[in-house]
Amino acid sequence: MTQLEQTISQIFASRRLTREDQQRLMNLFSRRGLSDHDTQLISSVYEALSQGRVRVVE
Repeated sequence: MTQLEQTISQIFASRRLTREDQQRLMNLFSRRGLSDHDTQLISSVYEALSQGRVRVVE
């Protein structure tokens, strides 16, 4: 399991996204060359945020 997959798994398990996690995901998402799988993983977190399944915490 990659570090990205571990981070996203932890986010979904806790249903919380820290500001640090958010910044890390935004930086990764803005990079070119991400695999389709990684892009889908990051997008799933933002979709969960918009649906209220995950919340941002300080």
